[in-house]
Amino acid sequence: GAQADNIKNWSFNDSEAFKCYFRCLFISEQVVSEQGGDFNDDNYFKFFKTPDLLANADNCHTEKWISTAHECQGAYEIMKCNYIANPEGVREAFIDYFYKKSN
Repeated sequence: GAQADNIKNWSFNDSEAFKCYFRCLFISEQVVSEQGGDFNDDNYFKFFKTPDLLANADNCHTEKWISTAHECQGAYEIMKCNYIANPEGVREAFIDYFYKKSN
């Protein structure tokens, strides 16, 4: 769907809008609530389908970032950590995730 198409054109950057995209993503996919609190590991790990991506996701799953995942900067730092480790893999995983979700 449209979300997957947008990801194809990602320009990973540190703009506030891009950071807040990940906050909205985490909230809409029920990884975190708007108020913070519990971090839903199951929903977070659903984004990552391969053993390599899951290992990276686990490495990026730090208490510091989880505690602020309901904020733009915290959500961005988690996703930036994943993206730096495997840019193409993360992009493909998110495209796959949203295509499956929209069909």
